Amino acid sequence: MMVSIEKVFLRNQQLQNNPSGQKESSFYQKVRDSMKKEGMINPLLCIETEECEGQKYMCCIGNNRFLAAHELGMKEVPIKIVTSEVPKD
Repeated sequence: MMVSIEKVFLRNQQLQNNPSGQKESSFYQKVRDSMKKEGMINPLLCIETEECEGQKYMCCIGNNRFLAAHELGMKEVPIKIVTSEVPKD
């Protein structure tokens, strides 16, 4: 499902608030460059949360894709709702 990127937040708030070190990694740059060419192919895996502002989604898997989506100015991102931070195979 597609949701506004504003409704998604990282479980790791420290990384979300200061992603500069992550953005320097070659893996992050490969993810960002791929998304720039192909779009976001794999959804972020998120847990649905209820906050005072309404429904939000905590990203458990996909930190690099989340950060790259922000950097690329994406307004909506694909997510898949999971019930645990460790999805079952």
